[in-house]
Amino acid sequence: VAGMGKLHPPIGPGPYDRVPGYGKEPGFHKNDPLMPVAWTKTYTYPGGKSGKVFATTMGSSNDLLIEGTRRMVVNAVFWTLGIPVPRNGTNVQLVGDYKPSMFGFMPEGYWKEKDLKVSDFDLK
Repeated sequence: VAGMGKLHPPIGPGPYDRVPGYGKEPGFHKNDPLMPVAWTKTYTYPGGKSGKVFATTMGSSNDLLIEGTRRMVVNAVFWTLGIPVPRNGTNVQLVGDYKPSMFGFMPEGYWKEKDLKVSDFDLK
């Protein structure tokens, strides 16, 4: 797509348009079966020790601008640690000024020009 926004138009054909005949069968739908963006697993080792796992395909710097994504991740941490999610919900407000950069490769010299230090990220 031309951008990451839900209203940005595609810039070219999708994978179903590039392969002649693919997905053209009667009853075909590209989201069948739907694939999850998050899933959980509980397990028990021989001997009885158990654990919980949360996984997601979400979580890029731009995904974390969305309150629902942040809430999903924070609630998953509570769940995996066995801590009840607060009755009134979790506070997932951003701390400080959050301006994520687009993911991808940056041009030569980009980070040197930024001249960032660890102290620049102090949230005080």
